[in-house]
Amino acid sequence: MQQPMTVNRPEPKVVDLPFRLKDVKEAIPPHCFESSAIRSLAYFFGIFL
Repeated sequence: MQQPMTVNRPEPKVVDLPFRLKDVKEAIPPHCFESSAIRSLAYFFGIFL
């Protein structure tokens, strides 16, 4: 029986980003985070029509 082949992969590099998730969220207008049932249903049915 053969042994499974193993692959040595290099460790992924960790990069410190110049911004935080909080900074990105603050850059997006607040109305983009408001939910709308009508808009959600329009997107839902738009997929199937």
